[in-house]
Amino acid sequence: MNNVPARVGVALLSTARIVSKQTVAFSVAVVNLSDEEFDVTFASGAQYDFTIYDGGGNKIWRWSEAQPPPTGIPISIHIKKQGFYVLGPTNALDVVSLLPAGSKMFKITGTILSNSFPAEASLDITVANA
Repeated sequence: MNNVPARVGVALLSTARIVSKQTVAFSVAVVNLSDEEFDVTFASGAQYDFTIYDGGGNKIWRWSEAQPPPTGIPISIHIKKQGFYVLGPTNALDVVSLLPAGSKMFKITGTILSNSFPAEASLDITVANA
């Protein structure tokens, strides 16, 4: 059963923070705009995933493919009212080196891997002087 309030949103916290000329930092969070608290459960222990697509929509990188498999141990995170919870560490990646030659655009999609609150958010980024 999904007991998530209606005014809950997902934010892909990237702010397109450029760490260097080629590196972008990003994370994903659950944002609760309601006055209710709730729990988000993760059946496999995996909380999130990131996928990066080039300007043509082709997958060029996926965070989970470079990680050990999830523990398989279910976990639950309590989300407070009018609050947010960042899932996992902020990831930084040299995205420009992954793009096809001449490409200047990519999309980061953050996915929340919850059985009680599955969601995703995307952010389009254009690289200057790629």
